[in-house]
Amino acid sequence: MTVTITATGFDVAIAAFERLDETMLERLTQAVGFKVQEQTVNHFRESAGPEGPWAPTKKGNKPLIRTGTLRGSIQTQPAGNLAVAIGTNVGYGRFHQEGTSRIPRRMFLGLTDRDLGEIEQVVTSYIQRVIDGG
Repeated sequence: MTVTITATGFDVAIAAFERLDETMLERLTQAVGFKVQEQTVNHFRESAGPEGPWAPTKKGNKPLIRTGTLRGSIQTQPAGNLAVAIGTNVGYGRFHQEGTSRIPRRMFLGLTDRDLGEIEQVVTSYIQRVIDGG
C-alpha cells in the first residue's frame, strides 16, 4: 500500500535547503520520517487520523487497538532520493485506511494540520541548528 502526501507552506525551509549538503539533508529526511512515524502511532492512541475521529466498532469500542499489531507495525524506511516511506506491512491495514463496504474508513496514515505544524518545527529546528553550527 502506498500513500502519497504532498505538503505546502515550507518555502522558507526549502530556500534554506540550498545551504545544506547531502548528508545533512539525509539526516533531516530521516528526522522527519521518524516524526511522521511517531505521529502515526499517536493516531492510534487518539483514535483519530487526518479525517478526524474514527468510527467506533460495532460493540462501541475504540477501533484498531485490540491487539496493537497494526499500530506496532508502523515503520519508516528510505524511499529514494531524500524521501522516506511510512507505512505498514500488515495486509488488513489497507481495509481500515481506505474503508470497505463492511469496514468504515479509519485513516491512520496521513497528516493532520497539527502533524504538519510539528513537522515544520522539526525542519525549522534542524536547519537553525545547522546554520548556528550545532
